[in-house]
Parts: sequence; C-alpha cells; structure tokens
Amino acid sequence: MGDPESDWTIFLASRYPGMEHAFWETYGPLASTPGAARRSLFSRGWHLSGVRLERHRLGRSTDAPGTYDKVRDVLARLTA
Repeated sequence: MGDPESDWTIFLASRYPGMEHAFWETYGPLASTPGAARRSLFSRGWHLSGVRLERHRLGRSTDAPGTYDKVRDVLARLTA
C-alpha cells in the first residue's frame, strides 16, 4: 500500500474543506510518528514543486511565485 499523503488527488482534496475528511474517515488516521511527519513534509514539497512546474508549463509563470513562500516553509521545517 502506498503513502496516501503522496497522492496528488489527496493533495488536491486537502485544498477543499470536507473533501479530504471523507477520505481520511474511510482510510483511517495517519501515523503520528516523527517519520510520518517528515514524509508528509516531503510529499507537500513535492506537490508544491509540481504546481510550480505546471504553472510554467501552462504559460502561467507569473503565478509560479505564489508557491515560493509555501516551498520555503516546507524546506525550513525539513531543516529545522
């Protein structure tokens, strides 16, 4: 079984209140270990970087800076 937090669909669902809740209610709670928290940060950084690349690919490079602070926050938390 894969890590659901690394799934693109779950990342997108997390942006809409209530949608993600239905998944976790069925799937069950995530582990609350330091390793699970670190994997979650890696997944978030991976997805945010994908958003940035997709914005460039679609010719929306002026929207890409909207991800900079979010990625910076993830990196700061990973290196803390």
